[in-house]
Amino acid sequence: MRCNRAVRALAAVVLLAAGRTAHAQIITLADPGPRAASRELRAILSRPYQLVVGTDSVLALPRDTTITGTVVIIGVPRVTVASTVQGSVVVIGGDLWLHPGVAISGNALVYGGGVYATMLGTVGGRTIAYRDFTYDVARTADGYSLTYRALGLEEVARIELPGAYGVRIPSYDRVNGLSLPFGPRFNFAGGRYSIDPIITWRTDLGEIDPEVRATMAIDRLSAVELNAARTTLTNEGWIRGAFINSLTSLFVGTDVRNYRRADRAEIRYRRDFERDDDGVITPFIGALTERAWSVAPGIGATSGPWSLLKRTDDEEGMWRPNPAVARGRISSVIGGANADFPLQDVTVGIRSTMEAALDAPDAARFVQTTVNGKVGFPTVRNHRFQVEVHSIITIGDIAPPQRFSYLGGSGTLPTMRLLSMGGDELLFAESMYTIPVERISVPFLGSPAVSVRHMIGSAGVDHLPGFVNNVGLRVTWSLLKADFTLDPETSDTDFSIGLSFAR
Repeated sequence: MRCNRAVRALAAVVLLAAGRTAHAQIITLADPGPRAASRELRAILSRPYQLVVGTDSVLALPRDTTITGTVVIIGVPRVTVASTVQGSVVVIGGDLWLHPGVAISGNALVYGGGVYATMLGTVGGRTIAYRDFTYDVARTADGYSLTYRALGLEEVARIELPGAYGVRIPSYDRVNGLSLPFGPRFNFAGGRYSIDPIITWRTDLGEIDPEVRATMAIDRLSAVELNAARTTLTNEGWIRGAFINSLTSLFVGTDVRNYRRADRAEIRYRRDFERDDDGVITPFIGALTERAWSVAPGIGATSGPWSLLKRTDDEEGMWRPNPAVARGRISSVIGGANADFPLQDVTVGIRSTMEAALDAPDAARFVQTTVNGKVGFPTVRNHRFQVEVHSIITIGDIAPPQRFSYLGGSGTLPTMRLLSMGGDELLFAESMYTIPVERISVPFLGSPAVSVRHMIGSAGVDHLPGFVNNVGLRVTWSLLKADFTLDPETSDTDFSIGLSFAR
């Protein structure tokens, strides 16, 4: 056995030194996998390389031999290299052991295994081991094809308890009070299919809402997703995330969302398209049906969830009434796309959804498009500029009130009353130029930053009325921020202190 292995190792070295495998067989990527992880492999396979296909469990490239060019090794569980390699060494589906005397001028890359280095050798490029995925190898007419396969799927538990023993992330608002979701997750086919039956206790409503989420992964890049639930919905989730809105509702009494109750079911098919720059575009198409009704607090409310401040405030606090919605069902075809583009120091994110109503209260027929966009990039020195845009455009009939969205107050236009302007047409943009003050540095707090802000927005029914402008100055320091805002037209001002990671 040792003699056979030695002969095979020597044969591999002779073949590599002669360069005969460089053009005899080629590797094609049937599915390269995540772009970020496969970038190096794609680059290597786009240039000349030498291919070794294993016929044994061990392949040794011995000391005092020289291999010209990049070597790609597939089908060998254990590869040892002590040779001089004038290029990179790539191992697919095995481990790479670097022995004393090794000198690799390029990279040492392993997919589906580990790299075990030595102090008595050198690697001129990077040493990377991708342990969480590998490539399945298949023979083709002119070589071999590689198909991405994530590792560890067979270890996915059949029954999981996400969160804290099945208790999902809670939230708090002026309608539900505390929303406490609980439910297991059932996995099938190694995690390819999953079902999440969830019940959510809403303390102030006294309701226990059922929900079912299901995902069927067609392949690594595409899936079908289903969600059916009785729930509490909002169209202002873009203003602040659920966690920050929960904190401000509980302690400050400022909930920057309007709400409705609904029975809703939605199904989507989505597919990821990965770009060479690590960007991802995810278009989707699907359908939804929703039966909605209004929810308290209404006008003249005398009770509501607890808050430390503004507990009984009916203008901007916990008793602020929700706009009424039209009872009835909306059934629609939906589509859209999410896109993220990291372009060096520039970040671009877009979220868009289009809804075409097939059935709606009062026989309304409308097409509504919602777009969220964000762009951020560095300017001079350590300064940074950022723009965020949120828009709603409705074509056809006026959409039912459950498709209205609102502006005003904290999080959008601070000089206006909270969510006082709304409709099925909306445009809001916020630009911010931030300057870190690095000359001031305090332990645990770091350095403060000063931002100049401009907010402009309008919302209305069937059309956009006049735009409202706000300009302001923001100072952030660690988790705290202070905002001063002015409306140049009316001279109205607003001053607030809050959390730096909230709008």
